[in-house]
Amino acid sequence: MAGNGFKTKPSGHLLFSLLSQFVDLKIFLRKNTKSLKICSLRVLISSIQDLLRSVETVTFLPAERTQFRFLRFRVTYDLFTDLGVLVSILLVGIVVVVVVFSLGLKFAVLEMSVLPKGGDEIQIREVWNDNLEEEFALIREIVDKYNYIAMDTEFPGVVLRPVGAFKNINDYNYQTLKDNVDMLKLIQLGLTFSDENGNLPTCGTDKFCIWQFNFREFNLIDDISASDSVELLHQCGIDFKKNNEKGIDVNRFGELLMSSGIVLNDVVRWVTFHSGYDFGYLLKLLTCRSLPDTQAGFFELINMYFPVVYDIKHLMKFCNSLHGGLNKLAELLEVERVGICHQAGSDSLLTSCTFRKLRENFFNGCTEKYAGVLYGLGVENDKTN
Repeated sequence: MAGNGFKTKPSGHLLFSLLSQFVDLKIFLRKNTKSLKICSLRVLISSIQDLLRSVETVTFLPAERTQFRFLRFRVTYDLFTDLGVLVSILLVGIVVVVVVFSLGLKFAVLEMSVLPKGGDEIQIREVWNDNLEEEFALIREIVDKYNYIAMDTEFPGVVLRPVGAFKNINDYNYQTLKDNVDMLKLIQLGLTFSDENGNLPTCGTDKFCIWQFNFREFNLIDDISASDSVELLHQCGIDFKKNNEKGIDVNRFGELLMSSGIVLNDVVRWVTFHSGYDFGYLLKLLTCRSLPDTQAGFFELINMYFPVVYDIKHLMKFCNSLHGGLNKLAELLEVERVGICHQAGSDSLLTSCTFRKLRENFFNGCTEKYAGVLYGLGVENDKTN
């Protein structure tokens, strides 16, 4: 026996000690599994290392050696099995958190409708004479839920400036607006619908929908226009020839607009940017007549057809750090454009997203008291200060 290098004394007390330490470590692990603390793992690993090192200095009888090898295997296996379970729980927990966070983030992006980068999620629905009724049918279905309507128009510029004496600059501005709207013809109208939180409709598709209406009346050769404005629209992709051939008849459009639920509706909130001309052209389509001679008459029609109106250009007066046109404001607020500048659909979407960002950052989500004012017209200078 001695020649085999083993002592002849029994070592049952050592086996009992090892077993006791093993039980203590198992209890330690059980108590700390729920807390999932890294320090618990470090203490456990250190204890295992100390335990295994301590037995290297002990000699056994042959029978005891076999028992010890089995016990050491069992101790190591059980401890590291429990440790593996703990690590597995940690990993599964991390995966679950990441998945839930990712799904939540995706949901938030879809629901909050921050302007999607790259525009892959946006569908600008081009409306022509042959699909006009179909698109208005969709609009009638969504207007109750998506009652914030951002609007933009494209028209052939400003060609007339009135002469004479005016009481104030707003009277001059209105006369300029009236003279030009009465003479010129609408080219494009863009509408973006959203709800209170800025969410856009999908209309049963996998994309957010906005609308761009193309009208046929303006003739590039026969009708008066501001050459620089028309050239800019041409450079931005408006096809005047296609508009003449496939564009919407304004009288038919006016009839469908009247029955769409988006006008004469005090639940709808109209969102615009420096929009006197925009509303002027819509009133011309709705009434089939020239604009009223006075601002008072003009605003009577505005209040009837568009009861709640927000003009972002007016709101900017109450934000000291903001200035410039729509593109400049969007840049300052870090709102990205989707689509082509100076096309009505893209401009209406930019207007919608910019309004939401402006309302949240500067008005704490509350803009009601600033409604009903169009920049440069009417009672703007007397309205809420």
